[in-house]
Amino acid sequence: MRRRTVLAALIGLAVLPPLAALAFGGPDTAHGAEAEATVRIVVDADGPLLDDGGALYDVRVRNTGPGTATGLVLRAVTRTCSADGPQGVGRCVPGARRFFQVGDLPTGRMTSFTYTVWPGGGEAAQIRTFMRVVAVDQVNTGGVDGCDTVADAHDSCAMLVYNVPR
Repeated sequence: MRRRTVLAALIGLAVLPPLAALAFGGPDTAHGAEAEATVRIVVDADGPLLDDGGALYDVRVRNTGPGTATGLVLRAVTRTCSADGPQGVGRCVPGARRFFQVGDLPTGRMTSFTYTVWPGGGEAAQIRTFMRVVAVDQVNTGGVDGCDTVADAHDSCAMLVYNVPR
């Protein structure tokens, strides 16, 4: 009986390393290869173009590589700034959040879309939108944190500013 227990324990130890490698996504597995891939996502925009009271921006998203970006998602956070501060722009209040599912973007490719900001009524002096990468399956070397102020901007973030005409 003792020999069976020892033999079962030895067989269990022999099987454990390959199973552990599969479970933890070792370097030879698809999961491990995905985690090691890197991309550099660059977000920029032109605009605004004024159209029927809205401010239109042409947002461009590029992958400068080296890997293909998968699961790419951008988020736009718009803030409305009052006119009661220094130089005519005061406190900014967070507003709408919108997500853009880009999906897959191969190395060297670009995609673009139009983003429209509607100033609405009120005492807004400026509308600021921060467009940034919030998800990608690979490591993004274009920047990952910040993007709440002009000082936080990096390749994977663009700040769109619309000064409301008075």
